[in-house]
Amino acid sequence: TDGQRIYVPVYSHIYVGNNENPFLLTATLSIRNIDQNHPINITGVDYYETQGPFLKKYLDKPVTLKPLESIRYVVAERDAAGGSGANFIVEWKSDKLVNPPIVETIMIGAQSSQGISFSSRGQAIIKSNIRTTGKNLLFRSHLSTVLLHKAILNPHLATCDVCYTC
Repeated sequence: TDGQRIYVPVYSHIYVGNNENPFLLTATLSIRNIDQNHPINITGVDYYETQGPFLKKYLDKPVTLKPLESIRYVVAERDAAGGSGANFIVEWKSDKLVNPPIVETIMIGAQSSQGISFSSRGQAIIKSNIRTTGKNLLFRSHLSTVLLHKAILNPHLATCDVCYTC
């Protein structure tokens, strides 16, 4: 693939006990270039709260990750603004076709004698990037797949089950 937009779940806290007491967590976003031959450019790392509003931009300018290089961003334990349903949106691109990076969050916390740790893997999401060439409509998802418009493949379809509007 040559780029993606990735949704990554992150938990600044989880709830414990019958009273749903918040258990604060430190969260680390890890971005790993797993391609052995080519660099990738990280072009965006944005943090959003549980209800969806933007919270923080973690990247002011693109960062290049060399082959097999990793980078991390931390949400401090005291920063509970994101909530239990927070997320990162990570964007990357490359001039070459490369193996997509591993993007995940690792959450860890300890209170009294109780400790917890777990991780969440990112999921590539579709970027609205539609390209028209003649009669062919190509939909390019950030899962690195180019789908031909259903009407081109099967002209008997009444509607497109890719975008439901064509």
